Amino acid sequence: MRNASEQGKDSVIPPKTFHGWSRLPDELQLEVLSHHLIYYTLIRASTHRELLNKLLFPLIGTRNRHLANLAQEVYYRGNQFAFCISQLSFFPSTYPKPPMAAMILHLHIKAVADFPADRMSGTWDKVPLLDRKTPGLKPWPNCQTTFTNLRTLKIVWDCDCVELRPPPGGCCYSTTRLEELPLQWDTINILFQADKVNVAVLKHRDLRIRGDELCEAHDDIFQGLKDRTTRKR
Repeated sequence: MRNASEQGKDSVIPPKTFHGWSRLPDELQLEVLSHHLIYYTLIRASTHRELLNKLLFPLIGTRNRHLANLAQEVYYRGNQFAFCISQLSFFPSTYPKPPMAAMILHLHIKAVADFPADRMSGTWDKVPLLDRKTPGLKPWPNCQTTFTNLRTLKIVWDCDCVELRPPPGGCCYSTTRLEELPLQWDTINILFQADKVNVAVLKHRDLRIRGDELCEAHDDIFQGLKDRTTRKR
């Protein structure tokens, strides 16, 4: 068999087929696809496009409907998808497509407050996960509301504001400022929920370096938000 470099420009390489795939036990099919499709780090928009082209689309191209459906289910249900939202990076409505978003079980959202302010609540103006109850405000045009089956949701605050820096030896941000956040919980609508919700704060080592260490020591402050975003059974 010739490789792709030996094919003529007008040649079409037929999709690979999985002979005997249907005879494999369901458990083995899932094990094989999980090993192939589950990515053990967060999947962002750029990673998602790359993985679709390299891993998922070739399986869909086999024209084996059962294999294609099972592969999509494993990919979307088994991976953890991530978004970064700021004034310059909005929440996309097309990543992934709504029917696929409904299959996602694990979501990670980093909310960046990239403006000098003495409060963090303004971040939520750009996070359509939560829709502010502002009279006369038009609905957010790119709001993704089809994450309807989330099992886990993690929200990470990232606020690079000098005014919110803690004193020397402090935790992650000014405790006084963090304690203002619960006053905002009643001003927002929750657009979707998860079975388990975790809220953390991203630590900064100094004004120039963004660290990747998370502070999860403020459950009392974020409990109201967690209660409202946790699905009631």
